[in-house]
Amino acid sequence: MIPKKLYGGGHVRIIAPANSVLPKLTSDIIERGITRLNSLGLEVSFGKHIREVNDFKTASVRSRLTDLHEAFLDSSVDAVLALSGGTTSNLLLSHIDYRIIKENPKFICGLSDVTALLNAIYVKTGVVTYYGPHFTAIVASTDATYTLTYFRKCLMEDHSITLTPSDIFYNTPWTDTENINSGYWIINEGEAEGTVVGGNLLTFNFLQDTDYILNADDPHPADLHSGGQCCRGRQ
Repeated sequence: MIPKKLYGGGHVRIIAPANSVLPKLTSDIIERGITRLNSLGLEVSFGKHIREVNDFKTASVRSRLTDLHEAFLDSSVDAVLALSGGTTSNLLLSHIDYRIIKENPKFICGLSDVTALLNAIYVKTGVVTYYGPHFTAIVASTDATYTLTYFRKCLMEDHSITLTPSDIFYNTPWTDTENINSGYWIINEGEAEGTVVGGNLLTFNFLQDTDYILNADDPHPADLHSGGQCCRGRQ
């Protein structure tokens, strides 16, 4: 089931399934992110508990679940965007009411630790999820043109997308000078098609031997509706 696209803009709710708003996300930086999303024709709102922070840099499981469920239950919300990554999204998986998400399918996007949430939603509901920029990634770069271009394509267009490498792989000083990544390279040239799952490989590995990872022998969730497939790809 592919959630409807936001052809003419819409309302995006920012939630924090992992890390909450931390000091590095100053009001100026948050405002920059809102402005960038506004430039795509998107109205932005935030979950009630994104500033709640405990010793693990997150809100409580109950608070995070409340924001997740409310985002899907709120009929004015068209898409859901994770605030950032972290290490604790997996704590939500056994407590989520997946019926709410299945009955109110919406575009949901994030990266890093949010991998756990995205895969669980797809497996439990058949709703296609998107491994892509979270709110912090959208505001982190001084120039987010490439990120916003492909975010808009996934969110607002319903035809196939051709991914091309960015002219700039990073635009901030690289602290690890011994392991500078020069960008994309081809491992095995050719063509393939199928259902793409995955995300952050460390987090994805944590899902092994659980009910929240796709069965490779049966790559379509049992209640996945017909109507197409969509790949998730990190930009």
